[in-house]
Amino acid sequence: MVHISSGDLLRGEIEAGKPLGEQAKPCIEAGDLVPDEGVVRLVLDRLREPDARTRGFVLEGRTTGRGAGRRNDAAGGSP
Repeated sequence: MVHISSGDLLRGEIEAGKPLGEQAKPCIEAGDLVPDEGVVRLVLDRLREPDARTRGFVLEGRTTGRGAGRRNDAAGGSP
C-alpha cells in the first residue's frame, strides 16, 4: 500500500514553488487550513498515479468535511 499524506503533498508543492504551494504557504504558516478545493485536487491527482491505483493506498490528513467529500465523489475519487 502507498501512504499518501496531504501534508507531505502540500510541502512538496511549496518546495517546488508551484502555484498551489504559494497559496498554501501563508495558510500553513498562520496555522490555518488550506482551502479544500486545492487539497482535494492535489490528493486526487496523486491517487491517479500508477502505484496508488495498483497497490492501493492509505490517506493521511485528507480533508473529511462534507464539502470535500462531495467534491471527491464528483471527481470520481471515491474508493
